[in-house]
Amino acid sequence: MIDAVGRVIVYVNNPKVTGDFWINNFDFMKLSESKDMVELLPREGADTAIVFFNRVMVEKMNPEMNLGVPSILFSCKSFDQTYMDLKGKGVLVGEIVEMNGTRTFNFADNNHNYFAIREIE
Repeated sequence: MIDAVGRVIVYVNNPKVTGDFWINNFDFMKLSESKDMVELLPREGADTAIVFFNRVMVEKMNPEMNLGVPSILFSCKSFDQTYMDLKGKGVLVGEIVEMNGTRTFNFADNNHNYFAIREIE
C-alpha cells in the first residue's frame, strides 16, 4: 500500500520565516519556495520533506480543515552535538530524557510548535 512518507505539512503564519528557522538551526536544504509555501529537506537525497504552508490562506480556502501541528519525531546520529548546537543558538530545548531505552529531547520552533529528536546509531 504505502511505500514512503513524501511530505509532512505544517501550517504556519509566515512560511519564509519558519523555513529560515529550520535552515539556520538545522541546516535543512530548501527544495522549493513560493509566496505561500517553503519545502525543505533535512539532507540531500532525503525521502521525506517538510513543507511550511501559509495558515491564513488555507483557513480562508477551507475553514473546517484541522490545521493542528503534527507531532514529529526526528532521528539524529549526532544527538549530543545537535542538542548543544541548538542550545547555543538560543533555541528553546527541553531536557534530555530516556524513553524505552532511547534518548530524546524536545524543542520549540519560532512558532512555539514543539517537536522531538531521538538518538540513533
